[in-house]
Amino acid sequence: MLPLKDAVRPLLAAGAFLTAGAALASAATPVLTVESITRGGQPVTSAPDVTVRALDGSLLRQGIRVNELLPDDVSVTVPADVRVLIGAGGGKLSIENATDALHYTGKYESISMLGPGRTNVADPTEQFRFFGPGFELAVRDGGATVVIADRRATVTRERGTVTAAVLGSTAFVRRVDVLTSAHPSMTYTLGAEAGAAVTVDDDKALAANGDANGEFNLGMRYYWGDGVTADAVQTLRWLQAAAAQRFAEAENGIGYAYVYGSTSARDAAKAFQWFQLAANDGSGAAEDTLGDMYNYGHGVVQSYSQAMHWYLLASAQADADAENDVGLLYFLGRGSAFGDTEPDYARALHWFWIAAAQGNGDAENDLGYMYEHGDGLPTDYALALRWFRIAAAQRDRAAEESLGLMYERGRGVPQDNAQALYWYRLAAAQGLASASAAIERIESSQPHP
Repeated sequence: MLPLKDAVRPLLAAGAFLTAGAALASAATPVLTVESITRGGQPVTSAPDVTVRALDGSLLRQGIRVNELLPDDVSVTVPADVRVLIGAGGGKLSIENATDALHYTGKYESISMLGPGRTNVADPTEQFRFFGPGFELAVRDGGATVVIADRRATVTRERGTVTAAVLGSTAFVRRVDVLTSAHPSMTYTLGAEAGAAVTVDDDKALAANGDANGEFNLGMRYYWGDGVTADAVQTLRWLQAAAAQRFAEAENGIGYAYVYGSTSARDAAKAFQWFQLAANDGSGAAEDTLGDMYNYGHGVVQSYSQAMHWYLLASAQADADAENDVGLLYFLGRGSAFGDTEPDYARALHWFWIAAAQGNGDAENDLGYMYEHGDGLPTDYALALRWFRIAAAQRDRAAEESLGLMYERGRGVPQDNAQALYWYRLAAAQGLASASAAIERIESSQPHP
């Protein structure tokens, strides 16, 4: 099984560890302050049952104290009867009965809720981004409460504007803006919107009044056929209307239309121009796409140095795809400014973990691959299976294929061709040719009745 993003598998198979020309940007890393601790609603000075780990899972310390300074890039596990208030960069978050990972990207303090519990975020300085199963939350002008239970995440706005985005689209981030006067809470289940949503009529009314967000949403609806008949002309019409107001994700969407639209309309040069506009207007998705274009030489002269440059800019906005891509460059030995073509597994693991903590399926699969093959760390089939299953729950086809291989070869599980075929067929149904070949391999080796 070859690892990681589908697009780089042929390069991995060829062992093409080529030179990159960009070093990891070292952002200033602030510390986190433990501002208060309560147990059973009563203030205490310490909590010996709160666990602090590094992002690679290694134990940093057991127990915390009020006024203690915690390093950044940590995960904090708080038991059921304890509430911990942590301050960072002018914002505050309280953690109750949950495990949260905190990572500073240079622009945001990124918080990833990794299990059941509750986190309250107060962010008057626009310092926080919050990630959980199937959603991304940028906290603006106020606070929000995020509760995860039974694989369901509920986001409740306390005041101001909260933006929640459904993750997982390969081309666009489908965004739902929760306005001050509407939809006080939204619920997401397994990455799919399950609660109150903006309707087609809402978007049409907003777009008719020149609202850029409504124009963008309506353009996206025409792209996906979401509540309307898919229409490429109407897609571009409304995206261009939003882009005229410098709406970054609309500019990014137009770039994708020139990449993935009808064959006659595809234009790499125009796509590149729109992605640059979107990136200049703050779109992390566009910065990640520019990184892809340089990484694979799509419409531009291939350059790993430029790819790393754009991936790091997008990572500074907590773009999980870009964080995973930074990890890939290090994994493939393309992350050094000094011509070093050796893989840097420690840095790759660091970036994969950060992206996986945000629910990025590619990164979850990549972590599984590293544990399966012992790249820079001990081989651990149990952890490999854990990460493959997490990614496969999001229908990541590479992870589905990985699970098939684990069952076919009996790695960490009893050898079971029936289970192997189950996972291979799921991956093949998503167009993964190597999974189809694996199905043929197993079926041809089995005796016929």
